[in-house]
Amino acid sequence: MRRRILGVLAFLVLLVPTSRVCADSELHLGVFAYRPPEILLPRYQPLADYLGRHLPGVRIRLHVLTQPDIEHALANNQLDLVLTNPSHYLKLRSENSLSGVLATLISLESGQATSSLGGVIVTRSDNTSIQRLADLAGRRISIPGSRYLGGYQTQAFELLQSGVDFPGTAQLQELGNHDRVIQSVLAGEAEAGFVRTGILEELAREGRLDPRDIRVVNLQNLPGFPYRASTRLYPEWPFVALPQVPDTQVRKIAAALLNLDQEHPAAQAAGIGGFAPPADYLPVEMLARALKVAPYDYDPPITWHGVWSKYRDQIILFMTLAGLVIGLAGMLILRNRQLGHSLVSLNESEQRFRSFFEKNSSVMLLLDPDSGAIVDANPSACAFYGHDLETLRHMCIHQINTLTKEQVRAEMDRAVREQRNVFHFTHRLADGTLREVEVYSSPVMVDGFPRLFSIIHDVTDRKQMEHALAVSEQRLKLAIEGVNDGIWDWDLIDNRVIYSPIWKAQMGFSEEELPDAFESFGDRLHPDDAPKVHAMIADYLRGDVPEYRIELRLRHKDGGWRWILARGRALRDETGTPYRMLGSHTDITERKEIESALKLAASVFQSAREGIMITDTLGRIVDANEAFSMITGYARDEVLGQPAAMLKSGYQKPEFYAEMWRALKDKGHWYGEIWNRRKNGEVYAELLTISQVRDDAGQARHYVGLFSDITAQKTHELELEHIAHYDALTNLPNRTLFADRLAQAMAHAQRR
Repeated sequence: MRRRILGVLAFLVLLVPTSRVCADSELHLGVFAYRPPEILLPRYQPLADYLGRHLPGVRIRLHVLTQPDIEHALANNQLDLVLTNPSHYLKLRSENSLSGVLATLISLESGQATSSLGGVIVTRSDNTSIQRLADLAGRRISIPGSRYLGGYQTQAFELLQSGVDFPGTAQLQELGNHDRVIQSVLAGEAEAGFVRTGILEELAREGRLDPRDIRVVNLQNLPGFPYRASTRLYPEWPFVALPQVPDTQVRKIAAALLNLDQEHPAAQAAGIGGFAPPADYLPVEMLARALKVAPYDYDPPITWHGVWSKYRDQIILFMTLAGLVIGLAGMLILRNRQLGHSLVSLNESEQRFRSFFEKNSSVMLLLDPDSGAIVDANPSACAFYGHDLETLRHMCIHQINTLTKEQVRAEMDRAVREQRNVFHFTHRLADGTLREVEVYSSPVMVDGFPRLFSIIHDVTDRKQMEHALAVSEQRLKLAIEGVNDGIWDWDLIDNRVIYSPIWKAQMGFSEEELPDAFESFGDRLHPDDAPKVHAMIADYLRGDVPEYRIELRLRHKDGGWRWILARGRALRDETGTPYRMLGSHTDITERKEIESALKLAASVFQSAREGIMITDTLGRIVDANEAFSMITGYARDEVLGQPAAMLKSGYQKPEFYAEMWRALKDKGHWYGEIWNRRKNGEVYAELLTISQVRDDAGQARHYVGLFSDITAQKTHELELEHIAHYDALTNLPNRTLFADRLAQAMAHAQRR
């Protein structure tokens, strides 16, 4: 009840007219309340403040709202910015005029970032009756709501794809947020629960869930994804703007979002890794259409244009087959009348198919489904592949495809399981050129034999444009993340690297001097760093490590070595194979030199045999080395923050210390002998040097005392003096002492 009241109050705030006093000085950000508002408000307020600082004179007001409240606020023009889940975004887009997605949220778990989300199906760890997706049929299941992408729709789609009749007889309980779903499962009120990825890890981190009490059903193995998941993945939350936000502000907001680093306090408060360039939300749209959820919760009107656009290739194939069927039917009918006329009809039908096959401008092949042999090819295929018809008829499709026969067969078998007939291959032409192709294949019967009728489309140019777009997006992100960093672009296929002018300038080269080849980079690597750099690149490209980030040394043009922080991202094709890698180089030489100097200073400080004590200007101890502890008996932690006067023995008078401080202020240093007291109460003599440490402005900031224990030396001096003035046998004063005392007495008498 308390959370519901908070949600209503947050919504009522939007209805107060005075909240929009000046449109130019205030923007309203609505965030979907997937968890209780009292948890999300303090998390996302720093993000709102962060965006406000990038818009001079503009305040960002944060509202954590339910989905119906967000829709109501948009209908009344009371929100300017929205951060919500992808399926809700599709509904809002269908009902409101929104900008395109400005950025996509990056979630963060244990330092690992991801721009994807999925669904999790959980049950109590002691519930052994639910092991597979099929076991969820007819169960009591808690969900946050049917409009939650990660909290219901991803799981529902996964169940439907696996053949489970869902929801069917299942008893769904909508509880409003993910926290309540987990509570209901743990309490035994529900047999299973649906939540989005990241919730289990978040509750465990907050100490509100023991992971051993929960078991994940249909656990997926998703390399590089930091959360436990039960479903396939979809893009993370989009950040969108309303039309009333000026373009200048939209650009600043987008730049601020993309420039938000995971180390920034606003990102850490929200528990996110920042924002990425807008993701492709087509998979979410396809899921919504399959489930018929808003805004696709209706059957669209069927039009000839829509049918033709969606099923053009199937219609062509159907028309072709229909012509064959009609021709065969006509042949059978005519056969009853006249065998000769039936044969003529059959020939005419074959001629029609042959005419369609040979005169079509699309590349077409007829294949033997068992051997992969090319049975027939149309002229367009001959022109495309550069082979004559007889040559093609003596070839197998595996001789054209860059994949092996076994790989092609595995791809086709997978397509049968997934019920699709579209393939993406790379085909080799007669001149050796490689072309990316999209193949539509369907089984047909030709001349009484089963064949694969394949239509091939050359999509090389489209793929190159997609790759170029991906490269441009990565370059833009790299440019936003570090405008002063060197940028490199490595083509993994041609093994060539393009270096930015800043990169070359870091290495002391002009644009014309450094060749664009990967070997030039390898040649400049420090011999000690080369093995670990090559190993890191190999591990990253294989997917064994989530990111490419390493510190290395490169040889400068002048022959010296520069420390570089290298970061990179790989671009991969549909099969996950990397084809390009982009990254940045940050010169960290000065930082490394400072670190080295600090390590050397720390080593000297700890290894010195003399005691070292550092105080502030008030005489409080701020640091001490190990020799200090050995001499004084005090551990370092015991003296930090304590006044140095704690070591006084009481042997020196106040005038002694006054003279010491006067020398420190006038000369900046003092040197002499002093008696101090150890922790056990023992008095000892030390030879002490105190030096003043000044800042750049010449002001005293610290005092450094360097001392050694000379108690044994002082004791030895006293013993020598005793031997000089007393008889060794009787221990009585000797003539030397008598002469000394007589000289003192005579001098005293003369003065008096």
